[in-house]
Amino acid sequence: MRVLVPTAGRRNILLDAIRQCPQVTRLVTTEIDYTAPGVIAADVCYRVPPSGAPTYLDAVESICRREGITHILPLADLDLERFAAQRERFGALGASVVCAPQDTVTLCMDKWRTHSFLRELDIPLPWTAPLPDAAAAPERVPFPVCLKPGHAGMKNSPDYFFQRLETPEELATWLERLGDRAPRYLVQEHLEGRRELNVDFFAIRGSVRRVVVLHRHGWGAGGGITRGTTVPCPPEVAFMTQRLVAALSYDGPGNFQVWTDDSGGYAVTEINPRFSNSSALVGIPAGENFFRHLFDVLAGGDVPPRTNGYAMLTVTCAYAPRVVSDEALVDPFA
Repeated sequence: MRVLVPTAGRRNILLDAIRQCPQVTRLVTTEIDYTAPGVIAADVCYRVPPSGAPTYLDAVESICRREGITHILPLADLDLERFAAQRERFGALGASVVCAPQDTVTLCMDKWRTHSFLRELDIPLPWTAPLPDAAAAPERVPFPVCLKPGHAGMKNSPDYFFQRLETPEELATWLERLGDRAPRYLVQEHLEGRRELNVDFFAIRGSVRRVVVLHRHGWGAGGGITRGTTVPCPPEVAFMTQRLVAALSYDGPGNFQVWTDDSGGYAVTEINPRFSNSSALVGIPAGENFFRHLFDVLAGGDVPPRTNGYAMLTVTCAYAPRVVSDEALVDPFA
C-alpha cells in the first residue's frame, strides 16, 4: 500500500508507526514548513500550498498521481473534514480516503453536536452550554467553568483558546468581548480534581474490537499526550465505548476523553474520529497496534475482539532533535 498522510506537522510518532507497518510499502506526507518534525518521518514529504488555498487539493491530486497513492489517511482534524468530503474525487484516482464518514466527522468536530449526541445515548457528561445560553442564565452555571472552542476547526487560529471563568461577571465580560463570535464557544463545567482518561478504540462496522485506556499525565503543544499510564478498562468505560461505536456504526481507530473521580463518576468531553498520539505512544508498547489492525482490515483481514489484553505500563517522551534540510520537501508541480 502506498499511503499519503497529509500535514506532517508534529505527527512524527504517528508517521513512524504507520511506516513500520509491513503492509505499507511507501509513506508520503505533505507540509508547508520544512522545520516541522514530521517532515522526515515519511519516505518523502511534498511542499504544498496552505490547506485553505484554492490550489491545495490540486497539489494533493498531483502527489497522488505521481506517487501512485492507494490510500489517503488524514490525521489532523482539519484534514478529516476536508478529505471526508473528497472521497469521490480521490477515489477516481485509485486513492481511497481512509477516515470516518463525513456525517460522523462533522458530528465529532462540532463539540455541541457531540455533547447532544452523547446525551441522547445516556452517556455521562459534564454540564455544558453555548456561551450565550450560559450568560443568559448565570444562576444555572456551576462555577468555576471553562470557556472553550465549540469546533475543532478553530484550531491553529487566534480563536482557539481555553479560559477559566470564576464568576458571572467574568462570563458577561467574555460574552461582550467575543461579540458575534460568542456562539462559537461553549461553557463547560471545570472538572477539577478528576483524572483524565484517554480511551483509544478500534472498531469494525460498529463493533468494538480493541480498547486501550490510559491515565493522561502530561501533554505538550496542541494538547498531544506526552506522558501516560495504562489502566484496566472499567466496565462502565467498555459499555460507553460500545454504545457510541454502535450508534455511529464506527469503523477504524478513534479516541474519546473521559474524566473520572474517586467515587466512580464519569464525564465524557469529546470524541476524536482518528488515531490519537496515545495510540502510538502508549498503545503500541502496551501490545495493541491499531495501525497494523487498520492495514490488516484494509487488506481484507479481521481483528478478533479482545478487552483488557494490553500491558500495564507508563510511557513518557522527551523532545529529541530532528535535522531537516530544505531539500527534504519536494515541489509536487516540479
